[in-house]
This record gives sequence, structure tokens and C-alpha cells, in this order.
Amino acid sequence: MARYKLSDRAIRAAVLPDPAKGERVKKLADGASLFLVLGADGSRRWSLEFRSPVDQKRRTIGFGVYPEVGLAEARKRADEARALVRGGVDPSGARKLDQARTFRALAQRFLEVQERSGRRKSTLGLASRLLGPAIEAFGDRDVSTVTAADVLGVLRRIEARGSLRMIEPTRAHMSRVFGLAMASGFIVTDPAAALKRGVTAEPPPRTPRAAAESPEEFGELLRRVWSLEVGAPPKVRPETKALLQLLAFAAVRPGEARGARWSEIDLEAGVWEIPAARTKMKRAHRVPLPALVVELLTNLRKVVGRSPWLFPARVGGPKPGPGYIGENVPSLALRRLGYEKGEITAHGFRASFSTLAHAARLCLEDATVVPRWPSEVVERALAHVDANAIRAAYNRNDHWAERVELAAWWAETCEGLRLEAEARHAGAAAKEAKTRVDQRRTPLPGAFFLTSMAEVSKR
Repeated sequence: MARYKLSDRAIRAAVLPDPAKGERVKKLADGASLFLVLGADGSRRWSLEFRSPVDQKRRTIGFGVYPEVGLAEARKRADEARALVRGGVDPSGARKLDQARTFRALAQRFLEVQERSGRRKSTLGLASRLLGPAIEAFGDRDVSTVTAADVLGVLRRIEARGSLRMIEPTRAHMSRVFGLAMASGFIVTDPAAALKRGVTAEPPPRTPRAAAESPEEFGELLRRVWSLEVGAPPKVRPETKALLQLLAFAAVRPGEARGARWSEIDLEAGVWEIPAARTKMKRAHRVPLPALVVELLTNLRKVVGRSPWLFPARVGGPKPGPGYIGENVPSLALRRLGYEKGEITAHGFRASFSTLAHAARLCLEDATVVPRWPSEVVERALAHVDANAIRAAYNRNDHWAERVELAAWWAETCEGLRLEAEARHAGAAAKEAKTRVDQRRTPLPGAFFLTSMAEVSKR
């Protein structure tokens, strides 16, 4: 059979199929079953027809689009495929195996494993974004050809953008994909492992999430939250106000509060059971609900009606979501209260609770002053896991009785701090009003005032 019938000039001059004549595609033969398939839409795709040595069936394998894949490259790929056929290998099956060895395929497998492990959508989305630069750089290459220099090139580009905090998470996620490749037998070493420190600029040290750290500051925050006006825009929704109030009382993570379901709440028993799938540490967490919180949630239930969520998303919102209130809503509400991002955050309610609970003191009968709450009780209330893995595995005590007392104390403390802030605000407002009155009267000379009154009396 004749080979190499086509030329670039012949390809460019080829007439496309005419749908009016019933033509859907047209094949230009180069020889030895290699064709350039022309589509009515103007597409030009390389195709090789062969008989599979595995099952003796006629099959077709594509080599890409012309002119991205030129004539010489298409012939080279066709020769490689024919060599596989002569060796008893189906080239379409071999291609699938080759594609499974690419960084892109392995990254996809990694994300699928994370999804099956119960990772939240936000976590999966972040992992996908972190792997994006690597996939763009060498996603379609065999993972065994990726070197430490390739990985460093990705990190350098992130550094050049100024996103220093993204460098290490990106490297770590690439390393996890390479770990999957090692487990699959595709590579022996991890090219990202040697790039942990010193190869790129170090990000500045992280600052703690902004929070109210003194009783006065926290009381003022509570006063502002409780003063939020609810209603139609520009006022906030009652669910938003209740969410901030629950964050203040319960000290749970914002995501755990936003996604809370009524099926998790037992108002009669005063217990909130957060399932493991919704917690950061993937461990079920019980939250005691004191009387003030039960009252708050009872009133909220009347607002949301039959919704399964405590804080349902706004009907007719800008885009579909998971069904509950968006992650930016608490932060936007805090901005509405006059707090900048560097002053107060939604997560900061937990820091305020931890700071003030650890600082609380109790005076014993012998005048000895001791911490009001043991640190392990406060940490367990925050759903923190013991850093000592062995101790955490054996110590199953969740300090429930102490945490019930702590929750009741904290709710009363919040209420007391809020009322104190209300009193300070009322006093300051009265003082400010008196000052404004005095400022209006001071510039007016007494003679002018009397003269004006005399003129009025004449009239």
C-alpha cells in the first residue's frame, strides 16, 4: 500500500464535506490506514485504523487536530502505534495506561480519594485550586518525567505573583500526588519533597484571627450584635443576627454553625450534636445549650418555619448554594457593625471565649485564687484535640458535666458584659448629647440672645 500521499498544500486545499449533499465527514488518506478526517464544521482530525491484536476487532485511534499536530508528527505517532500492533499490543489500551500515568490523572485520583474520605466541598475546591498551577505546567506529562526543577518552576511563578502563603500548601499538595504515584509504582522518589524550605521566599508569620480580647471589647461587640436591625434590605435578616448570637454563645466554628440542621438540635435536652462529617477534626462534637441559647433557637425556629436548616439561604439568592447561609454573611454583618477585617472576624468569637474563659478566676474560702475553668475543659468545649496522640487515643473523657456548667456560665457572662456595654453606651450617648447642646449655646453672646428675645417680644 502506498505511503505518504498527503502534503500540507493538499490538506489546505481540501474541500470540506457538504451537509447539503448528505456529507458529514470526508477522509483524506495518507496511506497505511492513516487518515485526516474533515468535518463539516471545519475540523481536521488525525485517525489511524487498525485491527486489534487482542480481539481482532477493527478499531480507530486519534492523534489530535491538524495543524496543532502536523503531518510529520501524525506519521510518527502512526508508526509508533503500528509497532505496538506488530508487538501484540493494542495501542488504544496502551494510551489509556499512559494517560493514567500523567500528573493530571493522578491529581484527579487524589481528589477522588479525598472526596470519598468525606472532605468538605470547600476543602476539595481548595485542593483543586492548589493543584491547578502544577496541572497547567506539566499535567499531561508522564509523572516519571517531572523533576524537582519542574516543581520549583511552579513555586517560583507563585512567588513572582506575591502569593507567598500559597507556596507551601501548593508544594504539599503536589507532594501528596507524587506520593500516590509512588504507591502506584510509577516513580521511586517524590520530586517535591526536597523543596520544603529555603528555595522560595518565606511568607510573613501568620497573625491570629482578629477578636475582642478584653471583657469591655467583647461586651461592646455583643451590644452591637444585639442592636442589629432585622428586616428587608438594607437591614439584616433575622437569621443573620441569630447566627452571630449563636457564635457568641456556643463558640463553635462558623462553618459548623452555618450548616447546622434542626435534626442535630435537642431543645428539650439542651444538646447540639454536630456529626463528625461536619467538623474540622472529623470527630462528633456535643455542644451544651444553656437556657439563653434554647430561648434564642426557639425563637429562630418560628422564623425559619419548616426549613431543615437553622440558617437557610435567602430564597432567590444570586447563585445556588448548599441550602444554608453563605460563608461571607457573618463577615459582612460584622462590617455593617463598623468592624474592619483586622478588628473582628466571625472565627474570633471562639478566641474571645477561650481568652476570657482561661482568664476567669475563682476565689476559694481560704482566699486562694485559682483558675475558674481547667484548660482541658475549655479546649474540649472548643473541640480541640489533644496534641499528644497517645493521650488523646486513651483519654475519652469529654468533661461533659463541667462543660455544661461552663456553657451556662459563659451565656450569663455574655449577657452581663452586653448589659454593661449597654449602660456605658447609654451614659456616653447622654454625655455626648449634653456636649452637643452646650456647643450650640456657647458661641452665642448673651447680649445677642437677649436682644433677639427683646425683638421677638416687640413683635
